[in-house]
Amino acid sequence: MKPLLICVLGLLSVSTFALPDSVDWRDQGAVTPVKNQGLLDSPWLFSVTGALEGQNFLKTGQLIALSEQELADCVSVNGTTEDAYKYVIGHGLAADADYPHLDDGSCHRESIASAVTETAYVEVDYDEEVLRRVVAAVGPVAVEVNARAWTTYAGGIFKCRRPVPTNHGALLVGYGNEDGADYWLVKNSWGEEWGEGGYIRVERSIEGDCGITLYATYPVV
Repeated sequence: MKPLLICVLGLLSVSTFALPDSVDWRDQGAVTPVKNQGLLDSPWLFSVTGALEGQNFLKTGQLIALSEQELADCVSVNGTTEDAYKYVIGHGLAADADYPHLDDGSCHRESIASAVTETAYVEVDYDEEVLRRVVAAVGPVAVEVNARAWTTYAGGIFKCRRPVPTNHGALLVGYGNEDGADYWLVKNSWGEEWGEGGYIRVERSIEGDCGITLYATYPVV
């Protein structure tokens, strides 16, 4: 019941938060540089580590890139966001520098110290305003999206024609408005050469948001 209790209390605490017009957690130093998933075809790994990196920074003041490879080796590349959170709750997670890509398929968690620990994770209600409040008050949030049409994105505010089904994981790091158009600011894991320096701005609407509001989560560290 502990994660559920934290979820309820979390939503109550952000409901009275004065909502700013725009948020960009990069400006606060809570977001690591854009990564490139390469052949590691499990983008949910990067959304979870990104959310953990942000929460760890906000708690400790240290921005540490965390190891997607540990999650791939010790959870499975075919795992889920929930599997990753539950693993970190039980075992912690190493820094990327301490657990880099080893390419042997073995889990090495026993021999490497953890850089971050987690006590629970929160599932955010399927509601645009609640998600905005969570992003503003809590920090970067892991999201699942429909990124099928993202490959050709080169800049601007992107509108999805089909928000479902979701097929990709990404990190929601803020939101804003440009010339009257509301958008979500999302960190991807396809390298800095893609999109706007590795980021995409997605139209903030139920019809065009690529499914961002459907399943959003963040860890409690």
